[in-house]
Amino acid sequence: MQIRKTHPRTRDREAPIASAWVTSTTIALAWAKPTMIALVWAKPTMIALVWMTLTVLCGDSVSASNPEGSGASGGDPADVRLNEVGIDFGGSGEVLVELTSSADAAVDISGWVIEVFGVPTIVPDGTILTSGDYLVFNAQTAADFPIGEEVVLFDEVLAPPGPGLIAATGATVIDAVSFGTQGGAPVPPPFPGVSLARSPDGAFGPPPLGNDAQFWTIDFSETFGFQNDAPQPQLGSQLLINEIQIGSLTQPDWIELYNPTGADVDVCGWFVTTGFGLDPICGLVPANGVQAFPLESVLFGDALRLDLFGPFEVRVAQKGIAGVIAFNDCHGDCPDGSAPSDGYDYWTSGGDMQWFALPCTIGNLNDFMGKPCATAGIDPDFDPGGSGSDEEPEVVPSSWGNLKRTFR
Repeated sequence: MQIRKTHPRTRDREAPIASAWVTSTTIALAWAKPTMIALVWAKPTMIALVWMTLTVLCGDSVSASNPEGSGASGGDPADVRLNEVGIDFGGSGEVLVELTSSADAAVDISGWVIEVFGVPTIVPDGTILTSGDYLVFNAQTAADFPIGEEVVLFDEVLAPPGPGLIAATGATVIDAVSFGTQGGAPVPPPFPGVSLARSPDGAFGPPPLGNDAQFWTIDFSETFGFQNDAPQPQLGSQLLINEIQIGSLTQPDWIELYNPTGADVDVCGWFVTTGFGLDPICGLVPANGVQAFPLESVLFGDALRLDLFGPFEVRVAQKGIAGVIAFNDCHGDCPDGSAPSDGYDYWTSGGDMQWFALPCTIGNLNDFMGKPCATAGIDPDFDPGGSGSDEEPEVVPSSWGNLKRTFR
């Protein structure tokens, strides 16, 4: 059963606990997608039951199949999942969190805790989640995190709510998603109607094996209160991120794609995202070769991670550099196309194994200034810092993000 809802951002932002927004209707208004707006009349004789919206404030809760928030519940709590997250980068301190369940029976989630960026929000008493329902909560957080963080669902409060207290007391982690530089899932760009969504939808059953990178993606048209419809990621299935160059105050970032196939690939319609923006790319990546594209909006030097989307908004690759020890303007695969496609920081992207901070060869195969790649990485005699050279280092303008990292 799908739940229709009143948009939770219209509620009182001072309410101290979560609000579950549930609507039971005989006239259904499809809210999430502009293309779905339609009025569906069940029976003319039922016009008196036109619209019933059940809104929970300050401790009361309802579910679509159990509107009084009471009754039998015996479902397995492990079948409850985080399903969609909407991050407000405008500074309101609000995050939309959708829960769903694939359990055989209803699950009483009263007193559970949704912890967003370390700030807990308590689920109201009497909240029952039935199988296939979608409950959306207006959780609170302390700050914006366009680089990355995590959302965690706990089964109960075992200590007074406060940042860092819930996990320390031994409450069971039911589900969690880490995104950006903190985990495999991507950070949604800061645009209205964009969300972080599980794919396949959590109501279909246990997620596939793998990390968050394999079953979380960006939905560019949010579906809160409805079944998720974003395509599942296909990381490493097509082109690969082979090199990234950080821009300067006057120059854009660059991304280089490697084509491991025997046929040219047209990437017009593809795009790259971070928590700061989105850049479309267009061109032809030659068979067994590379092509570089400028990025004007994603601010890679600040985001420290890129996500690549192919046809039909399918996420096909991701790379990160957070945690790199020898920070450099360029980071690339060696050998070409060899690093993992599901990394979110320097080390999970193959750091010091197939992914290196090295001199720029953007737009060319990564021979790194004539120094050969070893089978499992770079030539051990290669000095990426150039300490053996008599040449003066080039001085170039840099971004404010790079300058701040110099003094961290």
